[in-house]
Amino acid sequence: MRRTFLLIFILFVGLIPVSERLGLSNIHPVVLLASEPTISPVSGDQLVDVQQRLDKILSKYKFNGSIMVLYKGYPLYRNAMGLADFDKGDSLAPNSPFQLASVSKSFTALAVMILHDQNKLRFDDTVSRYIPEFPYKDVTIRQLLNHTSGLPNYLYLVERYWQKDESISNREMIDLLAKYQLPLYFKPGSRFDYSNTGYAVLAYLVEEVSGIPFHVFMQTKVFQPLGMHNTFTYEQSILDTLSTRVKGHFHLGRKMKEYPYDPADQVLGDKSIFSTVEDLALYQRAWESNILVSDTTLEQAFCKATISGNKEVNYGFGWRFKDIAGRKVVFHNGLWHGFTATITRFVDDEFTVIILNNMNAKVGLIVNDIARNLNGVLLSYVDEPTPPPPTKKKKRSRSRR
Repeated sequence: MRRTFLLIFILFVGLIPVSERLGLSNIHPVVLLASEPTISPVSGDQLVDVQQRLDKILSKYKFNGSIMVLYKGYPLYRNAMGLADFDKGDSLAPNSPFQLASVSKSFTALAVMILHDQNKLRFDDTVSRYIPEFPYKDVTIRQLLNHTSGLPNYLYLVERYWQKDESISNREMIDLLAKYQLPLYFKPGSRFDYSNTGYAVLAYLVEEVSGIPFHVFMQTKVFQPLGMHNTFTYEQSILDTLSTRVKGHFHLGRKMKEYPYDPADQVLGDKSIFSTVEDLALYQRAWESNILVSDTTLEQAFCKATISGNKEVNYGFGWRFKDIAGRKVVFHNGLWHGFTATITRFVDDEFTVIILNNMNAKVGLIVNDIARNLNGVLLSYVDEPTPPPPTKKKKRSRSRR
């Protein structure tokens, strides 16, 4: 049954905040976010029209998950629909935490940026300076952040050399890299190649530099300060306490099946942060408000990477970039074992779409559809024209003799 939540933040329905389970409820936010706007920039018939347009789009995609759409900081639209667990028939709640998959990478980048501002590391330091056993001595922290390191895929090593029924930690992943020392794909800094390995290494680097586990760093330095009470890194004990656990699914014929356990689930940094659309609204506003890191550091996060030949790549620190008719879009999508997610910000229009899904939905297509439908309503870019289909050559009629 569809439930639309349009005006009220609901954060704690049937769910004890994760911070209480971790014994961190006495930690007070060290950063005060600007309160959510109380007056909608869109009202009346226009608001109804926007909501109806969004309802129609989600119906078109048979959407199963949670979504929030913000305009000028105001949540115009919230919806949680469908099932958290298809086998049990458990319905989704608006505060159900989803696996964020690669959207987690921006969190990892933020952790590194915090340590940078604390003068505990520099972006152009080599990784081996902080992790001596790391086998690729010339790779820098910056190259891990912007996917120009050339590191081999650790998931290949896990699949080939790790026990299928045993979880693997970031430390053990580093050990695999050191033991087998697969060759780099290319000279560091010369090319761009999206790398889960790089962000898994960064999570372990955060532990080594800060002296505390990655999940504790994230709770105390990011989640708690921002008031993200239903956000946590992968921890089986937390997942087991959730009143309704969201599971990733895939299609098997006409049925939806749960993805089986993967030893790499517990490797952090490249994925495995769980959150809600409400918490992610707080999170993305923190990036907009420059309140967790300095302006200078934040500027570096949104600078495009440069590779050989001074070519620019549309990736910074944990975020992708694209331009639509001269309008800047900052985003990251994620996909992992049935979970798909996106945070997409149309920067110039102050328009943000947050989508969490647990059945492999193509979230990028949904965002594009939303942008097209609201172009001229809330968005003001000129949509790129769809090229006309190729014309078929007319067959010459044979002359009659």
